Amino acid sequence: MSVTDSDAQAQQHLLAVVERYREEQCAELLERANQQARQLVRQAYGDARSRAQRGIADVRLRHRQQVAAAQARQQTRMRQQRQHNNSALLAGLWAPLRAAILSRWQEPGARREWIDALLRTAAANLLDSNWTIQHPADWPQAEQQALRTRVGEVSVSFAPQADMAAGLRICAGGACVDGSVDGLLKDRSRIESLLLAGLNQRCSEQAGDGPCR
Repeated sequence: MSVTDSDAQAQQHLLAVVERYREEQCAELLERANQQARQLVRQAYGDARSRAQRGIADVRLRHRQQVAAAQARQQTRMRQQRQHNNSALLAGLWAPLRAAILSRWQEPGARREWIDALLRTAAANLLDSNWTIQHPADWPQAEQQALRTRVGEVSVSFAPQADMAAGLRICAGGACVDGSVDGLLKDRSRIESLLLAGLNQRCSEQAGDGPCR
């Protein structure tokens, strides 16, 4: 073999080594690139899922907020409607209530109970024993005399009132126990609260599902 042939073979061998090295490096780089690509894809998918989940969570949150807001508005409307209905109901009940009280005064038995309760209240609260009893102008004289005998040692004077429709007002020492119809109905807010409580209880007993709406 000549020197020239030997150099040619050495050169070919060197080229083959270089080619294998190049191929190995290319394969390594390609694998590394593929891994990086797979990692980027996985990350992209993960980011997309996270965004989707955040989007779903945001949608659900907005939905819950919208439902809560709608429920709050509905509750407010229902409460306002109840208040409106209650006001209209009480406005319609006030005149019949007054008429019912006046009617009780016209019944002798009910009037006697009314006066007895008033006398007990006056005896417990009025310190002065000199009473002035204001009464309707048409209150029977016989009942006035009967009251005088029932109060014992208390000194009683009667004062008819043209504007008093029913009941009695007992005054002594600058204090009064007002059992007239106007006195009984004076605290309108308290009476309306009692009326509403009674009506709601009746509604609840009849319907079995709570207060009237």
